[in-house]
Amino acid sequence: MEEKKNKLGLAINAFEGTEHIYNIVSEIRDLVDFVVIGLQEKSYIGDPIDKTDIAEAEKLRDEDHLVDEILYISTDSTKFSRIQETEKRNKLIDCLRENGCTHQIVIDSDEYYTHNAFQRAKEYVYDNDVEISYCRYLNYFGSGRKDDYKTYLVYPFHDGNYVPFIAKIKYKFDWQSKDFPKPSDPTRRYVRPKAYKRDEKGNIVYKDPETKKNPVYVYTVAYHEFEWNVLKMHHFSWIRNDIRKKMRDWSSRVYFHDWYELVDRAADRFEKFCQGDKEGEAVLLFNTPDNKVELCNMSKQYVFPKEDIHNRAIKQRDTMKKALAINASKRDFIDIIRVVSENQDTCQWFLLYEDAEFNGEISDKVKEIAEMSDDDSLSYSISWQKEDIGGYLADIPKKCVLVSKTTFLRMLSPDTSLIELNDHCTPLEIVGLSLRRYFENINIDFQEKEKTL
Repeated sequence: MEEKKNKLGLAINAFEGTEHIYNIVSEIRDLVDFVVIGLQEKSYIGDPIDKTDIAEAEKLRDEDHLVDEILYISTDSTKFSRIQETEKRNKLIDCLRENGCTHQIVIDSDEYYTHNAFQRAKEYVYDNDVEISYCRYLNYFGSGRKDDYKTYLVYPFHDGNYVPFIAKIKYKFDWQSKDFPKPSDPTRRYVRPKAYKRDEKGNIVYKDPETKKNPVYVYTVAYHEFEWNVLKMHHFSWIRNDIRKKMRDWSSRVYFHDWYELVDRAADRFEKFCQGDKEGEAVLLFNTPDNKVELCNMSKQYVFPKEDIHNRAIKQRDTMKKALAINASKRDFIDIIRVVSENQDTCQWFLLYEDAEFNGEISDKVKEIAEMSDDDSLSYSISWQKEDIGGYLADIPKKCVLVSKTTFLRMLSPDTSLIELNDHCTPLEIVGLSLRRYFENINIDFQEKEKTL
């Protein structure tokens, strides 16, 4: 019988950060047999994927011919974000199995391996019939220019951070699995089969022999850990075209109560670093004192991605936002609905305002929206105030409210709109109250939305 040929599948978990995928795949494309990108259609907080990320994935498949398949993945938003992430990785493993792969490597869209190290490690896995393997990684921080891969983050793990490398296709991940004991992402630790531990007579060993409770288990499959000088993953975790997009959609953000303020601090430090301020520490979404992590520079550059990631982004920038500013003080609410309906095919955002003196800031805000990534699920306000509307104490927009097309149309449904208040409230107040009811119905804290702009 002819021996079954090994087939290695590469699965890339992506929602943002797709600007790295060309460099990642082109470096090792001759060493993998099948490549799939898993695009998550909505983030863990409900944001739709940016169209530029979809465009990049399609270009990698249709023009660059580096990717064989794009798998669009819907996640269950009722589950904890990290569980969603684990399930997404397992769906990618299923895809590799369905395409005949005997081995797998599941990575994120910012995880890079150098060609020679990957080749040697792959050969070791095949030659020694390794079931599961892991390696350590280095976290990079920088602009993404071709000569700017020299700075790394010093995370406080004495044994290093680990990621799964190549494993046989039969293994899957489990959220917070204990089957790999070293510091690693809890969404991707392989489950290893276990069996009862038995004594010399073949009897099951118990932690409490008298009551025969808590049987002791032993693993029936070992894992291989590659040494640092043999293989390492180069994690471009803090190298992005849009660092705020990474932080906004990160599944671990739920662990940080001051997330909005922390994002601003982290983005400010990142932007200053990319502009030349190389001194000092980085501010990260990381549980260290004051959320700071030490930055260190290597003596020379060790990785050389083929393309500047910013060149990939420039080729995609054809999905800019369009916003229409509407002076609500000169219209009633029904007329505003008519204007929105007439312009919904050409505008993604509608900026409603009442104060004529506010025009300067409105112009700046419209310009800011035109530079935003594609997002038609959220709404924002510049400022809010408490008002008693018919005995109902509500937060309403004070001068201006920005509403996405999708949210605007949804909030006008009979279940959420307050059009009946047209004779008693200003149009802007009705918009604010309708938004409040809409967001209450979908269980989202509307007040926080203003902080993300």
